Amino acid sequence: MLIIQQFLRLYKSILLMVFCIVNFHVIAQKSIISEADLKFENEAFFTAIDLYKKGEVRIKDVKEKARINFRIAECYKLAVEPEQAQTYYERAIMLRYQNNDPSIYLSLADVLKEQGSYDLAVENINQYLELIPEDQVAEDFLVSCEQAVKWKNNPTKHLMQNEVGLNTSHYDYSPTWVDKSFNKIIFVSARDGSTGDEVDSRTGDSFMDLYLTERDNNGKWFEAVPLPKSINTKDNEGSAVLTPDGKNIFFTRCPRPKNKKKREKNNLGCEIFHSKYIGDQEIDFNDSTKKSKKSWSEAMKVVLKPEGADSLSCGHPAIDSAMTFMIFSADFPGGWGGKDLWISEYNSRESSWMTAVNLGSNINTSGNEMFPYLFDDGTLYFSSDGYVGLGGLDIYKAENTADQQWGNVKNLEFPLNSPEHDFGIIFESKDRGMLSSSRHDNPVGGKGKD
Repeated sequence: MLIIQQFLRLYKSILLMVFCIVNFHVIAQKSIISEADLKFENEAFFTAIDLYKKGEVRIKDVKEKARINFRIAECYKLAVEPEQAQTYYERAIMLRYQNNDPSIYLSLADVLKEQGSYDLAVENINQYLELIPEDQVAEDFLVSCEQAVKWKNNPTKHLMQNEVGLNTSHYDYSPTWVDKSFNKIIFVSARDGSTGDEVDSRTGDSFMDLYLTERDNNGKWFEAVPLPKSINTKDNEGSAVLTPDGKNIFFTRCPRPKNKKKREKNNLGCEIFHSKYIGDQEIDFNDSTKKSKKSWSEAMKVVLKPEGADSLSCGHPAIDSAMTFMIFSADFPGGWGGKDLWISEYNSRESSWMTAVNLGSNINTSGNEMFPYLFDDGTLYFSSDGYVGLGGLDIYKAENTADQQWGNVKNLEFPLNSPEHDFGIIFESKDRGMLSSSRHDNPVGGKGKD
């Protein structure tokens, strides 16, 4: 009898231990997934991907497993990796995620379109329409796929060339002219040598800095040099524009909380900053010892956000030649969708920028409008994923219809646009310029990322 009682006590102890171990693993997995969800909400996509993958391994619940695969796909999509996104959307569909959210078919169609797989995209749109008939968004998506095929089959006369002397295997994008002779540019890059040594949890690459370069008489670009630390910081610096005299630069900066714990939980939105050229020493690209370190003043924030809206973002400035107004992209309240284009006038008496006004539905859509550029004749160029296009962000132009008003939006078509993301266009003449793209071919490919 005593032996049986001891055995029962031992058996109960083993059961309790096994239960505790299993329970610990369940709690640990849930904790990892919760952390991944937080990273996703704060746009730390590459960190979120790693956490989701670690947490998903031991998840038994099929619905939760499907949700995690969907979230991984979303991370890859937002990090501009459509092939990986396709893989995880398809896994989520195999786990019946569409029973919870049929729009996954449209998400899959979106990344297929971004890869130029228009036929497969159409198949998935039709799958969605079988579940949600007469959905206007899906119907418009079908039209967009049909139009994209027509544009690819009837390209414009533009010739595309990769600027191999400028590009690296990292992000290199959004050029802006520095001089009136169109031989110097400032652009964004995450190349080796950027300020700071951390990895951006959103992109999986180094943090972005602004770089300066110029080309010689043969059109060859010199090695780009970073702008001074009065402009570049350990955080991301992005799209910029200079006034025609080259004395003022307006650029995007995405600051992070200085406290690491706050940084992990809170996402501060991007801002537009301003700096003045104060140096009289030109950079000698042929002599690295003569590079000016103090050529720009300490950058100051341009106050454009509504009060108390720290988590909102604004960036990608474009300025008219007289510096009387600025057009920029933002997710401010009162917009039409994701990020819209807004305009702010400059009050010279007060030396400040006035309250921003939305450019309205003639320009903005339920999607994202970004990377504006103003040509000399007043034409507004910008990128959007809310109009009929070839895939991802396409570049569009809008006519200047009245004072500080634009409309009659037109797609620049193929090959200026591709199935992937196309943005950050600038011109040196009516029919010659530069743009950024994540394209791998169509008709020429890049050296790395954007």
